[in-house]
Amino acid sequence: MPSPRPWETVVRIKLHLSDKERGFGSGTIIQSSDEETIILTCGHLFRLKDQPQPSPKEFRVPISVDLFDGQFIGKQAQVGRAEQDVPAR
Repeated sequence: MPSPRPWETVVRIKLHLSDKERGFGSGTIIQSSDEETIILTCGHLFRLKDQPQPSPKEFRVPISVDLFDGQFIGKQAQVGRAEQDVPAR
């Protein structure tokens, strides 16, 4: 199986902190099947301001992920989005 190109494995992670506030980070898809995709990212993304750090099972902030299609847009190093706001946990 050929290795994916890096720009096809990078995702944007969004934390929906409130109606007007979002937190953003990036991640890398490290494993994917029809049932589940595992994304590697930094833990600091999930630290909540002025709150004790919840365990992963107790983290209640809604999370979504933007996936990219790997197709470069124009001459810029930018790729198009394939799917936006895919629910995640």
